[in-house]
Amino acid sequence: MASRPVVSTPPTTAPPSACVCNIAASSVVPLEVPIISTSTTSGVLTSAHRFTIGQLTAFSQNIHSGVTVLHHLSDKAAPIATHGSSARAYPPRCHPDTRKHLRNDVVQWGMGDGSNGRMFWLLGPAAVGKSAVAQTISEEFGETGRLGASFFFSRPNQIDDPDWVIPTLALQLATKHAQYKHILTQYFADNPLILTKNRRTQFRELIIEPFRILMAKYPHTIRGPLLIILDGLDECKDKQAQCELIDLISTHVREVKEFPLQWMICSRPEWYLKSTLSDADFHGVCERKEVEVDDPEARGDVKRLLEAGVDKIRKRYKDRLPDGWPPEHHLWDITSVASGRLGFASFVLRFIEDEEYDDPDGQLQV
Repeated sequence: MASRPVVSTPPTTAPPSACVCNIAASSVVPLEVPIISTSTTSGVLTSAHRFTIGQLTAFSQNIHSGVTVLHHLSDKAAPIATHGSSARAYPPRCHPDTRKHLRNDVVQWGMGDGSNGRMFWLLGPAAVGKSAVAQTISEEFGETGRLGASFFFSRPNQIDDPDWVIPTLALQLATKHAQYKHILTQYFADNPLILTKNRRTQFRELIIEPFRILMAKYPHTIRGPLLIILDGLDECKDKQAQCELIDLISTHVREVKEFPLQWMICSRPEWYLKSTLSDADFHGVCERKEVEVDDPEARGDVKRLLEAGVDKIRKRYKDRLPDGWPPEHHLWDITSVASGRLGFASFVLRFIEDEEYDDPDGQLQV
């Protein structure tokens, strides 16, 4: 298994649950829960009947030499890839007035009846705001208890190993859904080598099968579908693994119409990814939205983002900037060069207000 990712600003040490939002209190299970047998083979819990949470924890610790199922997942996961990680202290977010139609499309899909499929694929070139949309949706769904998990790939920060994806998703789901965690505890008891299996097996046994059991045995614990977000899939270092993840998700969505998980994937429109699903395959399976670079909405969003940004700078440096700063033609020049790329506009604003130089007017003239 690959080594843990390294970023320029490593996160502080914290329990796994510190990286994710809490789910609504209605999803918390009673203190006493049944242990579900999920394997036809004999296992150390095969004859178990009922345990309190305290007894279950002690039993699990005995099985795993003092290490809980969350710690097992943490060893193979990348918590710094989650939307709330301290390693992503300043992630891109949508301004309230940008990408409004696109965000509304995602929310409407996420809150819908599933008739358009349980998969939403947002495609677009670099810097058009895909990650900002993914971050904003993660935060909004997290606040309502509808976010199941997230994984933000980042090649510059070396968060690009496909083997981290499923353990990271399972870790977040386990910290939010108690009965899901107990099912995983049973799985690890019966199959302690599960994290050494291939991604297809892990996807089935750590993500799909536990929720199938929850639907069959404890449907009352599921309060609406949970959204799982994979952002920057094209930044995964293995192209074959990128296609495999698309195939795993789309195949499950196509074969199982009703299931408590929804999937949002954001990526560049790479040909090898788009060829994974034909246009015919998308019908009734996946809602696909391709963001154009220089469409009218994108140009308007860039202008609004720049205006809001320079207004903030003006207020901060009100005693040092001349009246009417910046000249209107400068904003139009930047808007024209940005060509609808919100990422470029955000970069320009950060450059202008760089605290190291502390000279926004001088930076604007560069």
